[in-house]
Amino acid sequence: LIAIKNFYYLLERLHDENEKIAIQNNLKITLNNSVLNLRSLSYDLAPPFLDSGDFMKVIKFYFERINQSSAKHFSIVTSVQNFVLPDEELYSLYKIIEMFCNYAINEVEITDFVLHVTSKNKIEIKDNGNSVNYNLEGSLSDDNVFLNLAYYLKVLRGKLRQEKVNDGNHFVLHLFNN
Repeated sequence: LIAIKNFYYLLERLHDENEKIAIQNNLKITLNNSVLNLRSLSYDLAPPFLDSGDFMKVIKFYFERINQSSAKHFSIVTSVQNFVLPDEELYSLYKIIEMFCNYAINEVEITDFVLHVTSKNKIEIKDNGNSVNYNLEGSLSDDNVFLNLAYYLKVLRGKLRQEKVNDGNHFVLHLFNN
């Protein structure tokens, strides 16, 4: 934004039309980049559709965004209709899925990631990446991630279990246990 302000001041002081056009072009590029950065920042702070309460809508949009920006394939399989949650629970579930997606992209070299929503109480996460032993590592890459994951699971009264598979990874989230 400071660059935009500086371009504007330069534009006011210039008299040469060619220089003004060059500054206007730089200003357009800087404005477009600023808009993209703001969109990305606001998406990170509050993903679109989060206020709808609809988990499926939020995750579908998130997966579309990842699929457009990477060579990885993220999909959701479900027969659950109307998966609506209160704000704090929706945000917590979204953050858990986001953590697994980020970990899958950055750490375990996946090409396919599938989220199976079998019920409002059970979500399975499967990928074809390098196997990781969650129980032995105790975290997904570092202690902060583990603490965040533990917090979000607590909000959801949830438990995380890792299934043994020959290839990739398979996690099961059990939610809203009393």
